[in-house]
Amino acid sequence: MMKFFILLLVSITPIFSAQASNKDYNSVVYPYRDIHKPIIQLNPKQKIIVAALPRTGSTLLYMVFQYLFETKLGPFNSFHKQVVKLHSPVMALKYAKRHKDTFVAVAVRNPIDAAFSKIMKVKSPPKDVSIVKQKLACILEKKTPYYDLRQLIKKVPPKKLLVHHFEKFTIDLSDLLFEIEQKFHCKIPLHEKEKIKRIFSKEEVRKIAEKYRGFSQYDPITNVHGNHILEDQHSIENILSENDRYYLSESIRDVLNLLGYR
Repeated sequence: MMKFFILLLVSITPIFSAQASNKDYNSVVYPYRDIHKPIIQLNPKQKIIVAALPRTGSTLLYMVFQYLFETKLGPFNSFHKQVVKLHSPVMALKYAKRHKDTFVAVAVRNPIDAAFSKIMKVKSPPKDVSIVKQKLACILEKKTPYYDLRQLIKKVPPKKLLVHHFEKFTIDLSDLLFEIEQKFHCKIPLHEKEKIKRIFSKEEVRKIAEKYRGFSQYDPITNVHGNHILEDQHSIENILSENDRYYLSESIRDVLNLLGYR
């Protein structure tokens, strides 16, 4: 009887995967505001694409744009919504070229930190420094995605483009919100700005992540995964020496320069 109960509980628990469809959202309620009343109104046919490589802050950027603009709920990469998140700069650029009113928001992060975060996001991250360095080298040698990201930034018209760095907007959203006001010629009410900073703070996002058992599971609304935020003991400064980080930087100096990092 107990085994049957456990199986039943698992079967009715909403575990969302990347294959979740629009119908999975029929009973999902957006908890932060009336989803049909966006803070900033867009043309119904206009899309905002949050485009970024994995582990670069795209989820936080997505949550902010979703809160301000979205009128429907659905998978993060579904084009039936107004705000879409893509990890493919190539796909984002192709869509923006076909649909000239598309606005593209790009998250950029130091590739070494992003790669390190990708390695350490698993439930039991590697403890051997040599394994960490080997995995980092394997990820960083694939440079094409960074050049694709740079092409996206170069080819989208500036008035339809917003580029923000992880190192800045994950600490304080003020500049991001100000630039959104400038790009969309609007004013975000002060109480809404304060609410955004509160509900999408690192502490609140961590609470969402703790509801899920691992990175393969995620919150259907915010797209926050289990293990989404690394614990401090797993930070790159606590794992790799300064010399290790320097040699990694030199190995991808062209990419760092491309993305505005020294």
